[in-house]
Amino acid sequence: MKEMITDVENSSGALAPWPGNLRSSLATMDDLGKIKDVRDKAEAVRQYAKSAARGLEMQNDAAEVKLRAERRAGAILATMRMRGGDRKSNARRTGVTLEELGISQNQSTRWQLLAKRPERDFEAHLQLQRQRGC
Repeated sequence: MKEMITDVENSSGALAPWPGNLRSSLATMDDLGKIKDVRDKAEAVRQYAKSAARGLEMQNDAAEVKLRAERRAGAILATMRMRGGDRKSNARRTGVTLEELGISQNQSTRWQLLAKRPERDFEAHLQLQRQRGC
């Protein structure tokens, strides 16, 4: 966890802002493993900011990155051919399982639902939460 925190802390020990191009780079990422890594690091930073009393703004920034990563992962999962079906189906022999990806069924469902929300609604929700100070 310490390695993750050093990615966002500057030399004075204050938390550095998230990279400005993170939003656009997440939107174009196609590697589910990298997206999941960004999501996991954002959650670790959020937890760190909360426990170290670093402030609500840092927690919100990390939560936003996490949500954006989950939304992107959901969009990718929706297009993937997953292995499943009965033992006689061809689908059983091709594709990949969620377990192999390290993603639970619950996460897959939530992320895909998040990806289905219109962009306008998603951005409005993020903006509303920031205004509320949640």
